Amino acid sequence: MSTKPSIGQGEIIEVALELAAQYKWRDITLSQISNIVGISLSQLISFFPSKNALVVRIMEDTTRAVVNNTDQDNIYESPRDRLFDILLRRIEVLSPNKIAIKSIIQEISSSPVDALCLAPELFKQFRNTLEVVGFDSTGLSGQLRVHGVAAIYIAALFVWFRDDSNDMGKTTAFLDRRLKPVSNT
Repeated sequence: MSTKPSIGQGEIIEVALELAAQYKWRDITLSQISNIVGISLSQLISFFPSKNALVVRIMEDTTRAVVNNTDQDNIYESPRDRLFDILLRRIEVLSPNKIAIKSIIQEISSSPVDALCLAPELFKQFRNTLEVVGFDSTGLSGQLRVHGVAAIYIAALFVWFRDDSNDMGKTTAFLDRRLKPVSNT
């Protein structure tokens, strides 16, 4: 009896990102992804019941990659500097898939329903990010901080999409300007 090797969720994400780099995210279907991966649509849906579930996994993977590589030696830097660093590293993690991420973000930003559905996950990821760099994300002031930093990050992504420099100079300058008012109070 021959069985196909188990397909990992990472492979599904890779295929989704490859497709998003070639086509508009709105034109990609779960059926297309399952066909390319070589699994049934029902198998794919058991991992990712929607395209938004794929986006959530990309957000989680990005946060995990950045948090796991956060250097504890920079504990003596200001929280603002650590936040600046971690936001830039989030973008660096996404860099190999820049075209795909642009396709996905442009679609989400033009779909209020998708944006609304994904907002709680985005805020969760930024709560985790803020806590890692030493900002409190609890209470009303914490929630405002989470929402503000998430908005700055999303705006930085749109700058990054147009930033063709090797050092992400425009993106770095944008983040630096926008994070100046951020404080830990």
